[in-house]
Amino acid sequence: MGGMADFILDTDRYFSKSSEYFHQKEYDRAILSAHLSRNGDSDDVIYLNIGMIYCMKGEYLKAVKNYAISLAMNPKSEKAWNGSGFCWFTLGKYEEAILKFKKAVEVDSKYTQSYLNWGLSLYCLKEEAEGAQIIEEALKKSSLSKETIIERYELQLSSAEERLAEATNEEAKALLKEQINGYQWILEFVSKKMEELEKVDSENNDW
Repeated sequence: MGGMADFILDTDRYFSKSSEYFHQKEYDRAILSAHLSRNGDSDDVIYLNIGMIYCMKGEYLKAVKNYAISLAMNPKSEKAWNGSGFCWFTLGKYEEAILKFKKAVEVDSKYTQSYLNWGLSLYCLKEEAEGAQIIEEALKKSSLSKETIIERYELQLSSAEERLAEATNEEAKALLKEQINGYQWILEFVSKKMEELEKVDSENNDW
């Protein structure tokens, strides 16, 4: 018969299983394993991951709640600020989303993804010129490749189109159409601007 050690959870194993389930899109199992992996040392990362899983499930308010728990433990997590912002964006709360994206870049001024999401949110608020300016400045100092950025927003566009096809509520349909238009805009804008930047870099290197 074993002692008390029999009842100690292998938190590292559950953390690994949570990641495995996440990539297999078994989100409920991923959440359970994430909760079981909590050990007090890096729980902010656990709640960050749980937030990301709920976001992937489309349960955005639950995602926001877990991002908030993560940020209470570690307010210097640009990923948690960005994740929370993205959830608010998806819910159509663009002003709230922008506040979160701004917090992310306060933590890490080179965090390109939040600048892009901030610009996209402004576009959806009919502030296209300001949004374009923020995105263009971010692209000038970004370490992300054009392919990486395009891939990320193509995935979001595809997801929004799938949700639109399944939507029955007219308000939800209108919101999704607005965001699909935004994704199409940012894809076109990023592609064009990064081609221009690549051309300038090439011309400068010729010197």
